[in-house]
Amino acid sequence: MAPELAITKKTLAETMVVLSKEKADAEIEQNIVSRDSAIAQEQETAAATMKESAERELAKATPLLEEATRVLKELNKGDLYSLGTMKVPTANVIVVMELACHMFALKPAKADLGQAQGDTYGYFTLAKKTLLKDPTSFLNNMIKYDKENITEKCVKAVNGIINKPEFSLEDVRKANQAMEGICKWAMAMMKYYELLKIVNPMREKVAEMNAQLVVVRRDLAEKMAKLKAVQEKMAVLEATYQEKVDTEAKLQAKIDDCNKKLERAGKIISGLEGEKQRWTDTVARLGTEFEFLVGNCLIAAGMVAYSGPFTAKYRTELENEWFDKISSLGIKIADHISMKEILEDPVQTKTWTANSLPSDNLSIENAIIMFKSRRWPLMIDPQSQANKFIKNLSRD
Repeated sequence: MAPELAITKKTLAETMVVLSKEKADAEIEQNIVSRDSAIAQEQETAAATMKESAERELAKATPLLEEATRVLKELNKGDLYSLGTMKVPTANVIVVMELACHMFALKPAKADLGQAQGDTYGYFTLAKKTLLKDPTSFLNNMIKYDKENITEKCVKAVNGIINKPEFSLEDVRKANQAMEGICKWAMAMMKYYELLKIVNPMREKVAEMNAQLVVVRRDLAEKMAKLKAVQEKMAVLEATYQEKVDTEAKLQAKIDDCNKKLERAGKIISGLEGEKQRWTDTVARLGTEFEFLVGNCLIAAGMVAYSGPFTAKYRTELENEWFDKISSLGIKIADHISMKEILEDPVQTKTWTANSLPSDNLSIENAIIMFKSRRWPLMIDPQSQANKFIKNLSRD
């Protein structure tokens, strides 16, 4: 394991060098992304602010536009029809029809000039043939008018009319309520045009800033993708590094464990040197006892089979008699051998006595016979000692 640990440490050092370099690159990329992100946020905020300013400027015209739309929707088409049936238009009618023609970029033909009394430039005649011919369509066209694309020529002509000192909205209203609505609508369009001169440059600037923002965001996305790739690579390297660190720790732990085991083994071996003599004596003793195995087993088997009903004294006499008989047959047998000496397990005996078995030899021999018998023994138990012992032993 030591060579493997050395290889792992070398790999760790190499991985740490690469990881440090990748971290430095990631920090550079992170700084670039943070800077560009701040620029993009700043541009986005500026564009949003300018857009809000433009919308606030346009909102100034909203009341006028709403008022003009309301007036147009409330116009009585009958008033428009009455304008179209006039034979001799008043000066106010001619002026308002000229204003309406300018708003829709209608130019009189030579044939329209002077057709009606006072209509020198033919605008009333032109309006009768076009705008007043279908009042419903005329109203819809005013409501849906393209106020975003009013021409300078139109504005110049309309302002030239409504800014004249003699032009009076009150006089127009008295002449015809429909004409008042047309004038209010035209004046609202002129106001909207003036606001557009302020707002349109803002809109263009916002569009330009948004276009630049698209480029900045695209570049930012590319840099963020590059940063993500570096971070993912770093994550893999860090995982690899951590894996190697864990491997190193495990190997070191195994080596430490092995060293401890070797140390303990050395101590055990040193301690076992003192046991050598005891083991030698034990082997010699077991070799001697092996010679007596058959005779000893005959005594133990005979006692288990036949001595159960007898008293301690008679059991001893049986063992002595069998000892003599076995010896006379030339079978080796240990001196003073007994069933208890052969079959007793000291640990088991401790368990029995702990469960109320009397500690005298007869009781212990009875327990040995009971547990070594192949059949259920019949126990004569006038003092209930056996009953108590069996119940205590079997309660768990």
